Amino acid sequence: MAKHKRVSKQGFTLVELLMVLCVVSVCMLILTQSPKTLTSLPMEIDKLKSVLLKAQREALLSKQVQHVQIEETFIVTADKRYQLPNGVNCGYHDIFFNERGNVNQARTITCSYKQDVKQLIVHLGSGNIYAK
Repeated sequence: MAKHKRVSKQGFTLVELLMVLCVVSVCMLILTQSPKTLTSLPMEIDKLKSVLLKAQREALLSKQVQHVQIEETFIVTADKRYQLPNGVNCGYHDIFFNERGNVNQARTITCSYKQDVKQLIVHLGSGNIYAK
C-alpha cells in the first residue's frame, strides 16, 4: 500500500511569493515615475530669468554688449540656444545688456502656458530683473 504525503495548505509557495513581489515591483515602478514633460510656467520663468542674469553678468565681466533674443518658443544667447517646452510662449524680444550690465530699454516679457500667464520685468536704469 502506498503512503500518502500530507501537503500543508497554510502558506504560499516560493513561486507564488515571487510572482506577487514581481507584480508589486512593476506597479511601484509605474506609480513612482514622474512625467518627463511636466511643464511649470513659474519654473520656465525662473530659467528665463537665469539666462538674462547670466547675459548681464557676462556683459559686466567682458565689458562687451551681450544680446539675448527671445523668439516665442526659444531663447538665443551668444553661446547657447534654449528650447522652451511645448506650449510655452514668450513672444519676441531683443534684449541688449551694455558693458555696465544695463539694458537698452525696459521690458515686460509675458510668457504663457495653457491658461497660466506670468511676467518677467526688466528695469531700465538698474537692470534688475524680477518675476511677477
